[in-house]
Amino acid sequence: MTLAELKILLGIPESDTSKDALLEILLPAAIDFVIEWTQNPFEHDEKGDIVLPAGAKLAISMMIQAVLTAGVGSEGGTYAGMVESERVGQLQQTFRNPAELWTTGGGINGASGGSTAPWFALLKPYRRIRFVPSGGACKRDDLPCP
Repeated sequence: MTLAELKILLGIPESDTSKDALLEILLPAAIDFVIEWTQNPFEHDEKGDIVLPAGAKLAISMMIQAVLTAGVGSEGGTYAGMVESERVGQLQQTFRNPAELWTTGGGINGASGGSTAPWFALLKPYRRIRFVPSGGACKRDDLPCP
């Protein structure tokens, strides 16, 4: 997935480079998260770049949009969208942890916890089961088994 593809999915004009530095950090992080969560190494092209299916690209764009909506990387260090709860009496505010956005959905589209974020539904077809042998030929500390 390229920065140009991500910007198209996010609706950012190619000429707008104001968020490019942030997107160049978030894109590989999101790809790594998808590979780890799905346990799927995906195919590589002749240059060695990962070839992601359209559903995975859409999920990655949704994950990055959630981070941008939460105000991560916003100018001036504001926490727009990061306030989770607020109480006026005794002035209390609770902020969302941006690191939890990808795993919990952070309240996006009603997602409240676990794997309920909308991108998990898109990633489910690409998830692979990883078998870990119990007992038998090798021990737990010897993984991967020969």
